[in-house]
Amino acid sequence: MPNRPQVLIVEDDPHVRTALADLLDAEGYECDLAANGADAINMLEGPHHPCVVLVDLLMPGVVGQELIEYLRGDARLSAIPVAILSASPQLAQELE
Repeated sequence: MPNRPQVLIVEDDPHVRTALADLLDAEGYECDLAANGADAINMLEGPHHPCVVLVDLLMPGVVGQELIEYLRGDARLSAIPVAILSASPQLAQELE
């Protein structure tokens, strides 16, 4: 399918990451997958940007909150919507 909307999934759990990608692929989205925030930042440095980023908050290394701060601090990336994924809903509320 040409020109499918791009979604970046940033999730350290490979089962959750794959399940989300499969679900979104079935709905017509093209998914890029990152296992942590550092991988996501490397992908975002490229010329193509996703239409939305799904971010797990609790990951090893660069955590979700740091990735969100990176996105918001970069003029090229700040308009990209971010959806937070977390097994800790209280953490997600702190970022609202």
